[in-house]
Amino acid sequence: VARLESISKKKFKKSDLSKNQTFVIGNNLKSLKSAEEKAKELGYDTQILNSQLEGETRFVARDLAKEIIKIKNFNLPINKPLCFIVGGETSVKVKGKGLGGRNSEFALSFAIGIRNESKISALFAGTDGIDGPTRAAGAYCNGNTITEVEKIGVNGEDKLLDNDSYTFFHEAGNLKITGPSGTNVNDIGIILIDK
Repeated sequence: VARLESISKKKFKKSDLSKNQTFVIGNNLKSLKSAEEKAKELGYDTQILNSQLEGETRFVARDLAKEIIKIKNFNLPINKPLCFIVGGETSVKVKGKGLGGRNSEFALSFAIGIRNESKISALFAGTDGIDGPTRAAGAYCNGNTITEVEKIGVNGEDKLLDNDSYTFFHEAGNLKITGPSGTNVNDIGIILIDK
């Protein structure tokens, strides 16, 4: 550290930044608001739930699944399908040897949490179009995802424990592949509850 400080003092001089202007042209909340506008155009009753998700991915996703199920089962008269939007950036403690990123792991944990729940579907993706060391931006899931993939011999819980969410969603055919977007304003999740 001392050497780096010494180098930086020699090579870089403090400049007067008072003449510079900074403009925020994109951030996570702006991306969530754009998604909210589009969902409303498509006829959804839409709400941004949280723009600052953080914490360990699998636990945040599990807790979000519980909240979405509560909302679904609240028995409100719903005239329109519901759309809930979340954003932020969670983290994954890698303990397994699988392949995946935080968004596909979020989707897998969420899928486990909504297992066999009808009318709930979700997409979790990185705004940069890249999820960890994979070619996917994230993954799509619904209440049938875990059961359907188990039919071909792939266990969602095992894949989650092995941090192998990419392989799980590859088998499911539910990877979201967009290619790199050229920007990064954290992650976005879109959860739908049908009427």
